[in-house]
Amino acid sequence: MRRTGRIYIGRATMQPIIHRSILSAAVTAAVAGIAPPAQAQQQIQVEEVIVTARKVEENLREIPLTVAAFTEQSLEDQGIVSLQDIADSTPGFDFAQAFGRNDFRPVIRGQSNILGRANAGLFVDGIIVEEGMASIPLSALQRVEVVKGPQSALYGRSTLSGAINYVLKTAGTETESEATVEFGERDLARAEFHISGPLSDTVGAAVTVAHYERGGEYDNIYPGNALNTTEYTTETGGESSSSITGVLSVAASDRVEVQAHAMFEQTADDQYPIALIDSSMNNCYRVTRGGPLSQPAPPAGTPEAEAGTVTSAGYNGSGYYCGEVNVSDVLAANGGGTNLETLFYPSSGTERDSMRLGLRIDAEVSDTVTFTSLTGYNDVATYASQDQTFGGGDTRRPVAGVGSPFAVQGFGPTPPVVHSRIGFLTIDDDDFNDFSQEFRLRFDPNDDLNYTLGAYYYESEESFGAIGSGDTRATTWIDGTRIFSPFSRTFAPLPGFSTSAGYEGAPLRNDGSEEVSSRSVFGAVEFRASERFVLGAEARWNEDEFDFVRAADGSSVSGSFDAFLPKLTARYEMNDNALVYFNIARGNKPGTLNRDQGVPAGDVNVDEENALSYEFGLKSLAMNNRLETNLAVYRIDWEDMQLTSTRAATVGGQARTFSVLENIGESGIQGIELDLTFQMTDAWTTRFAYALTDGEIDRFVQSVDAGAAAPSGFREAALIAGYSSSGDVIVSGVELPHTSRTQWVFSNALDGAMSGDWSWFLRADYHFNSQRYAQVYNLAHTGDRQILNLRGGFRSGNIDIEIWADNALDDDTSPALIRYVQGSDLTFNPFNRAIGLTLPEKRRVGATLRYRF
Repeated sequence: MRRTGRIYIGRATMQPIIHRSILSAAVTAAVAGIAPPAQAQQQIQVEEVIVTARKVEENLREIPLTVAAFTEQSLEDQGIVSLQDIADSTPGFDFAQAFGRNDFRPVIRGQSNILGRANAGLFVDGIIVEEGMASIPLSALQRVEVVKGPQSALYGRSTLSGAINYVLKTAGTETESEATVEFGERDLARAEFHISGPLSDTVGAAVTVAHYERGGEYDNIYPGNALNTTEYTTETGGESSSSITGVLSVAASDRVEVQAHAMFEQTADDQYPIALIDSSMNNCYRVTRGGPLSQPAPPAGTPEAEAGTVTSAGYNGSGYYCGEVNVSDVLAANGGGTNLETLFYPSSGTERDSMRLGLRIDAEVSDTVTFTSLTGYNDVATYASQDQTFGGGDTRRPVAGVGSPFAVQGFGPTPPVVHSRIGFLTIDDDDFNDFSQEFRLRFDPNDDLNYTLGAYYYESEESFGAIGSGDTRATTWIDGTRIFSPFSRTFAPLPGFSTSAGYEGAPLRNDGSEEVSSRSVFGAVEFRASERFVLGAEARWNEDEFDFVRAADGSSVSGSFDAFLPKLTARYEMNDNALVYFNIARGNKPGTLNRDQGVPAGDVNVDEENALSYEFGLKSLAMNNRLETNLAVYRIDWEDMQLTSTRAATVGGQARTFSVLENIGESGIQGIELDLTFQMTDAWTTRFAYALTDGEIDRFVQSVDAGAAAPSGFREAALIAGYSSSGDVIVSGVELPHTSRTQWVFSNALDGAMSGDWSWFLRADYHFNSQRYAQVYNLAHTGDRQILNLRGGFRSGNIDIEIWADNALDDDTSPALIRYVQGSDLTFNPFNRAIGLTLPEKRRVGATLRYRF
């Protein structure tokens, strides 16, 4: 089974083999689809799915783009309860929550976000969700759609690589209700109640109330530190959330329909389970005195040659980790669990309160014109207290003779031992709200032509509060005694000082605020040029404005960006059961700002990232509608990627160095996606889905101005990749990080009749994700991830009894790696290189009972 992973010698030798095998299967499926259809056996056929991926209801098999759609029944059958489950079942879609449920970094078709915001957007009933992950209970969902490829023309901002749209259940003509309870290992408990139905002839409502919780995934063994913090044991990875979701539908008249939704959720999660590969475990690129590697010098006459510290080893020469990161080895080095200082603050973990409101109005202006209004409002408050050392420790004791010891007032001529906080124990207190409004007019003058015109407005406000352990009353200690007061940097001993080793209530600092506004106009047209040939075009003009207020002095920095985003489509219906399509689209990721005070004016604005995507696809039904084939081949040219450089500037007469974002990256991605669903018999359905994502960074540039201090990251890059003739470091020919080159899913579902209205069912879903690299250097990687989920049980007309095992083989591959740092005792170069690894969910066995009445 592992041969389909990334095991090969030489990139060029394996690639043609993969392409030939997949294309061969695709051609076979296509030929089967083109064959004249026999009389359909209606009782044995693949389910038809209606989606709204193009903002109108359409048959999934008839639209010229790739959409993975999960119906209410398929969500239930697979036990899907999270976006992670959706991604595991969708080759070409990578998702890993590196920092708990508040982390949203979806990767569609290899377009990972190396820096900055996500490259794919999340929507609920077509309304954007910008802050925090919407955790929507399964009982409230009618459908989930994953739309692949740039969707900027219709969806707007934040859809560079695609969009994920949750569709909520609405009321039907009869009252229906459903109660679900679920229990599993490690204190998993889930309870959901859903009821929907008519309130009158013109009004219907659907309400879902849900609660979910689980215990910790890992023991947290904190060993204490030099500041008299004692050893303790807790747990990490516990989660809890409660929510209520409501949908109100009103037929205001024969021509006007109104639908409103409201979602309220409270979450309280423990510190996410994460560990750190200690820098002592690094196994490559070490720079030591007299060692085989030395720090290279930039070419003479280049700006980098005039930069400060450029020939000193980055991160103290601590090296890098090369190869697969083994979770078991890291846990063994940590005593079998995580090593996180979770009791420094009164509480640890993440709490989030969210309110998400949406309103949709559809009005038939005439027999050929429909007006649609979409209004959205989100209000999210997030409080996160976390150990961001990932287990590397937050205390520092300077090495004697290297920046220490030094004289300290009031302690006499003999320098004492000095301890200090690194500042990686943090609290973040964010408040976010946004408002969006979209108006659309759709015209259907005849069967051969339809077109849409629309306008969109979006605005958001966000304020940030923060504190770190370096800001608190535990900042610096001498021989076990605290001598720093909050925000004071004097070494004078304080009268009546405490010997506490934790947080003593210093207030959170104002960390600034940001306002964003966006406005756009868009349109789409589709024309049937002949009986079987359809052409389409979409376009959006968009303008974003940013305004960030710095906390330090109340000054602000602003910027604006505009973009034109077109899309062209063509589809040819070969017969009633097969079509081919082609589309070309431009997508973008919103620009941003370099916010630090003193950044040179020319470096403040960071333009949008842009991607040009080409896609060819085939969709077909064959074998009496029992075999469904979806094939897509694509190419993406990704430009203006937002990456970091180092700038020098004089601020207030003082020379300063800044790390700034610039549009200096380029990548190319090509891939193949194949999805086959076969209704073998009326009792056996099988599915095989495969994605090859061949993404490569063509150009990743890092540079330093003359006179600036070369940061450790730049010096590390020079050691690994070498200098170009112009003095900068150019990384190219490497795979994009945080995404799998190969993904596949193999599913089998069986069911059969029993006595009365009872039936049995069995299901197995096997998910494979090849290794993911931590960063652009392609050194540390996760290894291949292989997850087997098993489910089985019994059903009657209104009762489901299900036993399940998630991750039945107990795969312990890390879902995500983070290139990170570890505190060093060297005061002049305070960090070593380390790798953070998110710990996986272990095997969990449980049971689900569902009752409909």
